[in-house]
Parts: sequence; C-alpha cells; structure tokens
Amino acid sequence: MADSRFATGLRLAMLAGVALALAWAVAALVSVDRGGEPVTTYAAALPAARVGDLVAGLALIAAGGLAATQPRTRLLGMLSLLAGLAWFGADWEGAESARPILRSLGALVTPFALVFIFHLVLAAPDGRVRSPAARVGIVAAYVVVGCVTVARAALRDPLLDLDCWRNCTDNSFLIHSDAGLASVLDQVMLWSALAIAFGLIAFGWRRLVGATGPGRRAMLPLIGPALLVGASEATYAITLLRTPLEDPDRTGFAAIFVARSVSYTMLALGLAWTVLRVSRTRARLRRLADDLGEAPRPGQLRDTLAVGLGDP
Repeated sequence: MADSRFATGLRLAMLAGVALALAWAVAALVSVDRGGEPVTTYAAALPAARVGDLVAGLALIAAGGLAATQPRTRLLGMLSLLAGLAWFGADWEGAESARPILRSLGALVTPFALVFIFHLVLAAPDGRVRSPAARVGIVAAYVVVGCVTVARAALRDPLLDLDCWRNCTDNSFLIHSDAGLASVLDQVMLWSALAIAFGLIAFGWRRLVGATGPGRRAMLPLIGPALLVGASEATYAITLLRTPLEDPDRTGFAAIFVARSVSYTMLALGLAWTVLRVSRTRARLRRLADDLGEAPRPGQLRDTLAVGLGDP
C-alpha cells in the first residue's frame, strides 16, 4: 500500500513538473520581443530559429515526461525535462519585457542545458552510469559549470559587458562588479562547454564502437543525435571564442543555432523512441513468459522465442 501511494505521488509530482516546464516554456516564448531593436533572441531574429527554438525545447520536455513514466528511465526523463527548462532560459534572458529576476534566472540556468544532456547520454539507457570515467566527467561538468555560473552572476555587470547582447541591463544577482574577472569567467565557461561537447562526442562514439551489433542498433537513435549535439555545441563554443560578440542577425550564428535546435530535437525524439522500444520489449517478454509457461509442444520453442523477442 505504501509503495503504491509513493508511486502515485511520484507520478503526480512528475506531471506537475511537466506542467510547470510547459508553463515556463510558453511564458518564455510569449515574452520574446519580436521585431524589436536591438534583437535579443534568435527566436526574434528569424522565423526558422523561432520554430527551431520552440520545437527543440518542447520536444525535450515532452520526451522527458514520457521517459519519467517508466521506472527504468525516470532519471533520463528528469534530465530531459531539466534540459528543456534550461533551453528556454536563453529566451527569458533576452525577453526585455520580462522582470529583471526572470531575465537573470534565465542567464543562470541556460549553461546547464548541455550539462543535463551530457548526463542523460552517459546514463542511457537505464539511468545508471557504469563507467568510472563517465562518473568523473559528469561530476566535473556540474561542479565547473555550477561554480562558474554562480561566480559570473555575482560579478558580471551587464552595463560594463562590451560583448553582451541578450541582456545588457539587468542582473538581479550582482554582488560586486568586476568586469575583468567576469570576462575571464566567460572564457572559462566557453572552454568548459567545449570540453563537455568533446566529451559527449568521445563517450558517445566509444559506446557505439564498443557495442555489439544489436546493442549498437538499440543505442543509435539516442547516441547518434548526441554526437550531433556535441558537434553543434563545439562549433558554437569555438565561434564564440573567435567572435565574442554574438549576433543572431549574422548568417553564421543563425545557422549554428538552427543546427543546435535540430540536434536537440533529434535527441529528444531518440529518447522517446528508446523509451517506447524498451516498453515494447518488456511487453514482449511478458507475453513470452506466458507462452513458455504454457509449455509449448516440442519443436515450437524456437518459434515462440522468435515471436516473443521480435527476432526471427
């Protein structure tokens, strides 16, 4: 009885989390200042980016809600949900009509989108991270990005940031203005993002290469898009290291944002497909157990296994 109540409470909590995430996403998109000058978000800069922004964030939230319904993928669902929230953080940061605290909070959570995806991919398909190196990488990503983000929020005065574009006026978390140190932290953040992106590519490629044929086919819908996420995020970080002043009206930056949106959308679809495949496989195994429990006649065991496992 207690376990049943706990499971029910957990489902309700996850539904509430999905509802809050959707509310955060919709409010962020409604707050986007379209057609204003200067342009402060990609969604306001061009229609393709607006569609990509919307689809990527909502796909992560929807896939997270789906994955959270299954006990074995609940952690992956939570990470996808958090990644969707962080994805829309950039829209909040650039929403000039929003309250300063919301814009500041958006800037605070945006860098964690890649960290959540990194954790999700390394924990796939069942939420457990088996490699010691992967565990170290995940902890390091959270610690570095967390420390740099908090320090940057405490020291960065947008009015003194020559390379600002999303938010050049508000920082509700400012404690002491230090433009020089804030600039150094920006560089550290970009190098950290580059390292996480390369780590995502390296770990993902290693898992694909080291897997058996069936295992590779099972992981490809999730790991394949993860490699694209790593590549697009690495390109984004390298571009910002070379050109610190981000401009969504420039073709290069706009193309990178669309590529990032597509890769995140594909990863969300891959997560949803993985969850549905696992659920279908478990249903087949239950049917197989029932069929075997009926003691098939001699010579039918092979056919029963083939049907139950979906492997002729």
